[in-house]
Parts: sequence; structure tokens; C-alpha cells
Amino acid sequence: MVLTFKELVEKLMNNEEIMVLTHNFNKNIDEYVLATNPLMNNGLKKWVEIELENGDIVHCTEDHEIFTNNRGYVPAKDLTINDDIKEMIK
Repeated sequence: MVLTFKELVEKLMNNEEIMVLTHNFNKNIDEYVLATNPLMNNGLKKWVEIELENGDIVHCTEDHEIFTNNRGYVPAKDLTINDDIKEMIK
């Protein structure tokens, strides 16, 4: 399930459960798990914009870890053009 940012904020404000896609290294599979402590940016963290090859734009905090096929989890601010971001199947 893909959420808009507005839908994500509404779920957080209503204390609803949020499922996130993650990679389980023990089983070597992608799976959805319950976000155990989702936090909103309080305005103190810097944001980065990531443009994907297909033109999609992702906004996240600079320390948000993005899974890459070539380097594993990488803070968003440290991504390079050579990183292969894992594709999420919708």
C-alpha cells in the first residue's frame, strides 16, 4: 500500500498503525512490518530531495536510511549517482 504524505500524517495524528517495507536480511526477503516508533520531522532536521531514474521525486530527512542494492542502507544525504536504490513493487 502506498500512502500520500497527507495520508501518512493523518495516520500518525490518529495513532494508527503504519506498515513499512523493509528488507529482512536474515530471510533475504522484502517484507512489510509495523513501524515501531514513527516520528515526524520537528523542523530541526534538513530535508533532501532524491530524483529517481524514472523521474519520481522522494523527499526525506538527510539521515533517513535508503536501501541500496550495492551498499545496503545508506543515509539519504550520502547517496550517490552510482547507488542502485532498491525498487519497491507497488
